[in-house]
Amino acid sequence: MKKYLKMSGLIVAYLVILYAVMSGVKWFVFNVCSLNKTLNDFLWSNRTLFSFTISIITVCIYYVIFKLRGKNLFKVCSFQKMEVKDVLGITMMGISMSIFTTSFTSISFIGSAFPQFEEYMKGFFESKGSFLILVAMLIVLPMFEEIIFRGIIFNELRENIPLIAAIIVQAVIYGILQFSPVLGTYAAIGSMIYVLPYIWTRSLFGSILVQDTCILSLLILRRTGIKEVLAGTGDAVLILLSLIGVVGMFVFAYFVWKDSTKKQSTMKTVEALN
Repeated sequence: MKKYLKMSGLIVAYLVILYAVMSGVKWFVFNVCSLNKTLNDFLWSNRTLFSFTISIITVCIYYVIFKLRGKNLFKVCSFQKMEVKDVLGITMMGISMSIFTTSFTSISFIGSAFPQFEEYMKGFFESKGSFLILVAMLIVLPMFEEIIFRGIIFNELRENIPLIAAIIVQAVIYGILQFSPVLGTYAAIGSMIYVLPYIWTRSLFGSILVQDTCILSLLILRRTGIKEVLAGTGDAVLILLSLIGVVGMFVFAYFVWKDSTKKQSTMKTVEALN
């Protein structure tokens, strides 16, 4: 019981810190930055900077907390080098996710029932600010996000409860923090996919890579007009493409998992011989 109370207390503390930083940045933007029109316009045209600021402040605070606990945050997260075949497999997982997301949200009855998807995507990927800042933030943000949710929260859960339960709980937390039932459900499902490469490769680079690849692929599909072309092909084609995206995720995830299982088996054999 004691370990569960400690785990719950730490996770609640991490979430309170995250919420406090979010609230602090929001207050600063609305009460200080808004006084300068040029700065205010720049920030609202490059909204990914809000998430970046929140993430980097939060991770810095977490780093200090881990230091006080006698731990190194980045060692706990485990940033190990990955093999080329794992990189390729995880990259294809991310691309498959973007194909599914683009196709599925473009289906007419899905778009009508859940307009939140398109509103969110447009606000996130089609901002009128600097394209270079947008790309840079889309590459960097997943690293901080993965440190917070997979490197810290998921690891804390995994140390104290069964793996499957840890995967589900971290996904639920991630989804709730989207503050939208529809977007939260999608985020929770995505979170369960993001964590798998981390588990299999034992490197947070795996989770960062699958999210980076998915996000950048979504950006490319939108900015090149491919998304609009796909949307015009009709629901039947979009449903087929959605299924192809799902199958692609499973197939490439299987290859990464299979390679991970093979490596673990080899390591156990070597250890047994020694």
